[in-house]
Order: sequence, then structure tokens, then C-alpha cells
Amino acid sequence: MIDLYYKSIAYVIALSIFTLALGGMCFYWSHLNHALMPAENSRYPWQSSTLNDAQEGGASIINIIKNSHNLNFNYLLIDKVEYPFVAAVIAFDELEGATTFVDLRKYSTLRMNIRCSQKNVLSFFMHSDDLAITDRSNFSSYRISEVLIPCDIYWAEVEVDLHHLYVPPWWLHKFGLEHSDQSYSLSKVLALSFAGSHHGPVNKKVEVSIQDIRLQGKDWRYMWAFTIIFLLAWGAMLLWLLKLYTRSLVSEIERKITQARPLVAYKKISIAPHKEDSLAATVLRFFATEYSNPAMSLEYATEKLNINRNKLNGVLKQELNLTFNAYLHKLRMVEAGRLLDSDVGISVSELAFRLGYTNTNYFYKVFKNEYGCTPKKYKDINHSSASD
Repeated sequence: MIDLYYKSIAYVIALSIFTLALGGMCFYWSHLNHALMPAENSRYPWQSSTLNDAQEGGASIINIIKNSHNLNFNYLLIDKVEYPFVAAVIAFDELEGATTFVDLRKYSTLRMNIRCSQKNVLSFFMHSDDLAITDRSNFSSYRISEVLIPCDIYWAEVEVDLHHLYVPPWWLHKFGLEHSDQSYSLSKVLALSFAGSHHGPVNKKVEVSIQDIRLQGKDWRYMWAFTIIFLLAWGAMLLWLLKLYTRSLVSEIERKITQARPLVAYKKISIAPHKEDSLAATVLRFFATEYSNPAMSLEYATEKLNINRNKLNGVLKQELNLTFNAYLHKLRMVEAGRLLDSDVGISVSELAFRLGYTNTNYFYKVFKNEYGCTPKKYKDINHSSASD
């Protein structure tokens, strides 16, 4: 059984290390963190573009300053029209006639660092395909979802919740939709844009710098896969250990039965070297006939054999290398095993009584110390082995 314990500990440690390592990797993989800059190295390649209010008769100006690690642009809103605007666009395909879109459903936030040359409010727009409205030859027909981003002369980290944007009323009004129609899809996104409008300075030149734009989210498939692997691996381990334990317990019981079998009764003990009337033969014969007597004790035996306890213990030590109590329990336990094998219906209390035990709990303790299991478990194992 000691070998079983060491082997079990080794396998449990090995499986623990494996599952911890796998769990760590799955946890890491499940946390998505994809940078959009530089564009050529991004998971979703993109190109920059600009928009202004020229089609509405405006004269606002915007320029993008080329920089692979930042999105830098400056603009000037001119109040020639009622609602002047400009926008710096991150486009995942051509704005007119697009065929490629990105699926952002697994992302929850867009993080970035932003700075403006003066106190300002920008609009962040997400442009997504709307099956009922979008005309792919007209970029303005892509559904817009928006959030306002404040910025000033100091760098600030901004987090945009991609799942809680709102569709601006002016876009809904333009296409004859109800203002309550706030739905939008992240499955087909064509572009992201940062727009200057009447929310910020007008007739003043503004410089904007945006860096470290990242899409972040969680992909729970990795954690679900880990959970399934974890349950299967540990379930298989527990079943294997249980089977191994049962097999080892059967072997241990069989070994103890084999070792103890010569002590089952006096007639199975070789006393050939002794004369029939020798003290050793007398003592062994006495044990063979009295071991199931509830009154059997060291005092009882010395009185019946008419010898002192030192002499009695000396005989047992010399002949069997056992003490009085050890030999008595050994005889009783071997008989307990025999009765459990032969009498399927015998109860534990009846078994204890027939072996001379007046305390059932004490009998349980002695039996478990001898066989490593309870009488019921012993019976189940032996009968299952016999049926196999």
C-alpha cells in the first residue's frame, strides 16, 4: 500500500503541474489584447483616410500626419455650414465598394492614449454594415454608433465600451428610422473614426495625437476547453486511483489472509517439534479452543493454565514471536475473514459476538488495523473477486 501512496502522490503532482500550466496558458489566451498600431503589423490591417463637410457645402480642413505608431492629425472647423465636421478614419477596406469587414464581437473595449492641443471633445464613430440600410457604394449609409471622448493638452488613457455605444439621432433621422432604434452589429465593422464637430473648438486649428490603440476582450472558448479537459483529466485520474486502490487493497487482504492462515486453529499449527504434553503445545491448544471466549484475557489464561504471565508471554514470544494480545487478535481476525467468506448474511455485531468481542466498535478498529478496511468492504471485495 505504501507503493500505491507514493505512486498516487507522484501522479497527482504531475497532473496538478500539467493542469496549472494548461490553465495558465488558456487564461492568457482568453484575454485578447490586439494592437492596431502599427497598421502593417496589426491583426486587422487598415489604412488611414479623412472625411470633411465638403459634400454639405462646408470648407473644414483636416490633414493626417504620417506616423506608423501614432494617429496624428490636425484640423480646422469652419462654420460655413450649420454642423461643420471632419474625421480621421481607420478603414479596414475601401470606404466605397468595401468587400472586407472585421468581426469585433469578441472584443469588449477599445483602449487608447489621446492628447489634443487644446481642450476638446471628439466623437468616436464605429461604422458597421446594416443589411437594411447600407449601400456599399455610399460610406455615409453604414450604421454609425458613437461615444464622445474628451481630451486636452495632457495624455490620457481612454476606454471605449464597444457594447454600449449609441446611434446618433441625426443618422437615424437621415434614413427615416425611429430614435429608439439603437441596435448595431459588431460582426461587420468597416471603419473606426475620430471626428471633430461643433462639440469642440470651431474656427480654431486643433492638433490631435492618438497612440497605442488596442482592441481588448475575452475569448471564453479557451476557458471552456480548459474546464472540459480539467474535468476529464481529473475524473480519469480519480477513477484510475480508485481502481488501483481497490486492486492493492485486494492484494493486501489476500496477503494477510495467506500469512495468517496457519494460525486459524490449533490443528493448523505445526507442533511436531513439541511433545504433546509440553508447555508450548498446551498453550497453543488452549488458544485454539478459547480464542472466541469473551472472557479470554491474560489473567484468564494464566489462571486456567496455572502459569504466571511472564512464562506465558515467553512461550508465545519464543514460538510465534507474538504477544498475548497480538496472537489472540490474529486468531480472531483470521476466523473473522473465514466467516465473512463463508457466511454472506452474517452481521457485524453477530460476527463480533461469535469472536468474543463485546464491543462492536472495538471489533471494527481491530479488523481495520488487520485488513485495512471495514468488514463490509472486505466482504464486498472478496465476493467480487470470487465472482470474477
